[in-house]
Amino acid sequence: MRRDTIFHAIAEVTIGATGHAMLFSSDGVPVICPVMAPEEHTVRPELISALGGLKAGWTVAADDSHGGRNALVGFAPVRFGESLAPGSLGGKQWITVVRQDPQETYAPLAELVAKVLLYGLLVLAVLWGTGWSSHVGSPVPFSCYTTGCVKSEADDWTVDWN
Repeated sequence: MRRDTIFHAIAEVTIGATGHAMLFSSDGVPVICPVMAPEEHTVRPELISALGGLKAGWTVAADDSHGGRNALVGFAPVRFGESLAPGSLGGKQWITVVRQDPQETYAPLAELVAKVLLYGLLVLAVLWGTGWSSHVGSPVPFSCYTTGCVKSEADDWTVDWN
């Protein structure tokens, strides 16, 4: 397999506006990155240990090798259709890694939280404005369940004998 073929296959992967794929060796050395030169990456021991399991997965990396903090990073070992010679790839495995700027990754979640908060406040304001908030949570005496009580003008529960 030719290096330029592998590079183009990796370079064509995009995730949103800021995400991309990379190729790492199992010891954490960047092999191919379409955005930065391999020597510009800052690969921390935590990321290397996550990649070292040689299983597909996701991790939250304190540093995603591009300077992104608390980034969600996906990874999976490269599987070749044919067996390679034991000395191929320097005796290492290759791992595909995908990363995205954490601000872009978590932006939909922050937007959802803001919408839920806004809608909750809007519902609370409508209930308060219509007077329902004073009735919500006011306790109903147990005897009212059997005798049929009504709430009086004085805001207390009385038995309706009619």
